[in-house]
Amino acid sequence: MSSLRSKSESPECPADYGRPQGENNSFIALDVETANSNISSVCQIALVWFVVGKPVEVWHSLVNPGEPFAALNVSLHGIDAVAVQNSPTFADVMRTVAAMLAGKVVASHMPFDRIALERACSQHCIPQLTCFWIDTARVARLAWPRFAKRGYGLRSLALWHGIDFRHHDAVEDASTAGRILAHAVAETGISLERWLSYSTSSKSRSRKRVDKDLARGTRNSRLSSRYAAAAADRSLQLGRVFESEASTCETLS
Repeated sequence: MSSLRSKSESPECPADYGRPQGENNSFIALDVETANSNISSVCQIALVWFVVGKPVEVWHSLVNPGEPFAALNVSLHGIDAVAVQNSPTFADVMRTVAAMLAGKVVASHMPFDRIALERACSQHCIPQLTCFWIDTARVARLAWPRFAKRGYGLRSLALWHGIDFRHHDAVEDASTAGRILAHAVAETGISLERWLSYSTSSKSRSRKRVDKDLARGTRNSRLSSRYAAAAADRSLQLGRVFESEASTCETLS
C-alpha cells in the first residue's frame, strides 16, 4: 500500500480520473470494520481506486459508531473506543463516501460490507448509496473452478494469488479484494462490465455465461498458457493448504 497516494479522514474526494463507471476496468474496492456484532456498527471504512486493474489511490477513515466495542471485534481489527473518540460520525463520513461512490462500480468481498452500509444508512436515516456493487467472492467462484464451492474467503484467495496482506484492516482488505477482481479480469479476459452483469444473474445462469465466454475466446480470450502453468504450479504448492482450510469458516468482518 506504500506506493498508493493515501487520504485519511479527508473531507475532500480523491481525484476524479475522468472515467465513467466500469470503463477501462476501473472500479473502487471497499471494506468496512465493525465495533460489535451489530452489523451497522461501522468503525472503519476504506476505499481503494483501481484504474486499468491497478490500485492508484486510497481513502480511509475511522468512524465513531456511537456504540460500545466488543472484545472479539477489537481483537480482530485493533480498533477500540479510544481510537475513534475524536473520529467523525457515520453520518459525517457518509457525506464524503456517497459523493465518491455515486455511479461507480464498487467491489467488496462477500455481501457483508454492502449490507453493513445499507443498514447503517437506514439506522441513521441517510439515503442509500447509488453505486453498482460487485461481489469479488462470487467473481472468484465463477472465475476459478477450484473455488466454486469452498476456499473463496479473502485469506485463501490472497494466498492463492501470492498477495500478502493484514486481514481485518479495512485498507488492506479493500486492496486485496480489488486485486482479486483485477486478477479475475486479467486472467479470464472477461471485462469488468460483464462480471458486473453476472453478479446480478442467477448462479446457474452466470456459470453458463462465464463458461461460454471462456470457451468462445473472441471478445473474451481463453486463459493464457502462462496463466494455466502458473495455476498448475500454485495448485501443487497450495493444495494441501486449501484442503485444511475447507473446514474452517472465515470471519466476515
